[in-house]
Amino acid sequence: MLAGPVAAASARDAAGPARTRAAAVTVGKPIYAFDTGLVLTVSQKARRGTPVRVNAYAGRSGQRWVRGSHGSIRPALNQKLCLNIAKFRAGAAADLRTCDGAVGERFSTSAPSAHTQAYFIRPATRPGYCLSTLGGLDFLPSAGTRTGVELCAGGADQAWSSASLGDAVGSISNSWSMQALHPTSAGSAITAASTYAGKLYDYWTSSYAGAPQDSPVLLHPADDTALCAEWSAPEQAGARLTLATCDGAASQQFMGIGMFFNVAYTFSFLTTPDSSYCVQAAPAGAKTLRPVVLGSCVGNDRDVWDVGVPTQTANSGQYQELYAGTDSTEFSVRAEGSSVVLSNDDEFASQVWTDIPPGQAKAEANPDGSISLRPLSDEGLCLTVPGADYAAGVPLAVQDCDGQVDQEFVRPFAAGGNTDLVAAGDGEFCITPANGLKAGSVIALEPCAEQQDDQIWTTFFAWFGWAGQGLLPAVNAAEPGDSLVLSGTGASGQVGVIASPGAYSWYTSQDWISVDVQGGFEIRSVYDPGLCLDAPDSTAGTQLGAAPCAGGAAQAFQPGSFVSGAGQWRLGNTSMCVGLGAASTEYGLPLVLQTCTASQQDQLWSFLPGQL
Repeated sequence: MLAGPVAAASARDAAGPARTRAAAVTVGKPIYAFDTGLVLTVSQKARRGTPVRVNAYAGRSGQRWVRGSHGSIRPALNQKLCLNIAKFRAGAAADLRTCDGAVGERFSTSAPSAHTQAYFIRPATRPGYCLSTLGGLDFLPSAGTRTGVELCAGGADQAWSSASLGDAVGSISNSWSMQALHPTSAGSAITAASTYAGKLYDYWTSSYAGAPQDSPVLLHPADDTALCAEWSAPEQAGARLTLATCDGAASQQFMGIGMFFNVAYTFSFLTTPDSSYCVQAAPAGAKTLRPVVLGSCVGNDRDVWDVGVPTQTANSGQYQELYAGTDSTEFSVRAEGSSVVLSNDDEFASQVWTDIPPGQAKAEANPDGSISLRPLSDEGLCLTVPGADYAAGVPLAVQDCDGQVDQEFVRPFAAGGNTDLVAAGDGEFCITPANGLKAGSVIALEPCAEQQDDQIWTTFFAWFGWAGQGLLPAVNAAEPGDSLVLSGTGASGQVGVIASPGAYSWYTSQDWISVDVQGGFEIRSVYDPGLCLDAPDSTAGTQLGAAPCAGGAAQAFQPGSFVSGAGQWRLGNTSMCVGLGAASTEYGLPLVLQTCTASQQDQLWSFLPGQL
């Protein structure tokens, strides 16, 4: 006779297919205290008189609730117990009592609209009271806070939800708090109050108008997400914000521009999608309540917000401060009138710079790969070398943007978030605080040197289109770290591969940019932007040099074969590729044309035309 588990299994086999064991059913659902991440909780040893608190959700049965008869709310761990209010008075605490149908255990729920996750829990017979976290509107509930009833006031401490809303809703406040006082009424005004009220109408949620993080955002009152904040047309200073039925129109789209100051925390400008205007409390009006309007970005107590909902878009990183020194946030470049100076990091819009022209939806570099920098305070102005006067000590200014090269800059090859800012019109000059790293120091030109402190600038993101890169042979006759360097200027420019001084000891003579031209890309010097890599002939053995940029076939290069992360430079539509000569000259190893051969190591480069 078979015995033990084997016998039992054999008996089951003889009896036919085994029954599938039913999956465990989770009884009840958590009830979240609005945006706190905390849920209604009772002890796992709950009994009559056990207090009802809020705690972080841990999945316990004492944190899940079931709706019973007569509107009762019962803990899943013991459905013979009910949430109960013994006496209806403000501040009365909630506890558990044996369910008996008494009025203290009967509740109803109501939501501000059909388009919100928030709702209120009220005693069925005393609807003027609401279940609340006790402590008042100014009290931020923490784990262990008791619950009870307070007179209904629409406070966030009286709002509940079936899901955690901590990352979904938040206030938009600072010195002023943005409010939708009539959050379910299209056409009602959006206002700014000088005091944060802690009411549900202080809370907002956001959604993207298109692809997440790649499109402007829509702002919805937490009470009714079918409504959106909208500015009155046309887009101009003084246009008021109201609530409207969401349709995704441009007048309902916004962008958050985060800024760093004092290192520890960030605040944001909230702008129209083209950043022409900032959302702000109106400059005039009552001391405690004003309309919310569009206005020029300044960086004061009316237009800098602590934004508690996602508003960052793909373009948000194109707006940032330019901090002086290595990894420092103490001083940044500021447009002060027409002058440009170093300033304490004081949240001013004139300290935030962008490479996106007004009205342009996406960042695009200038045709030569350089960028023009505009202060958020007035994007019709550009950082300028006045009169294209490239000389040591010339102070920079902000002037009306005109698209000329004296308003263009490039970032040469650098490591990490630290960079130099080089004048595109004359790569010999970098910008620097002429009077040292201190507030008030004038921003001026200085001959580019090794990465010395007064020429280093720190950014937290990467402006689009910053060009300039060292051209590094991949694996060939050169030593590791060697790079292509321009020697001489004008028609006598020479090129050669020599030892690179490294990422922090570079010179602009070893930086190049690629410019899209007919037939390929020009390889243009940053140091002397009038010179391009040039092949005087298209036959094997021809030595390359630097010649005035002309855009012809002798200066058009295309990517060739790509091998193990490196690739060839091919001259136009020819079968000739750029390789290294065998014999070193006074300018280093020369560049020569060779018949393109994918396996030939000295034809491989770390960066290809079009990648610079």
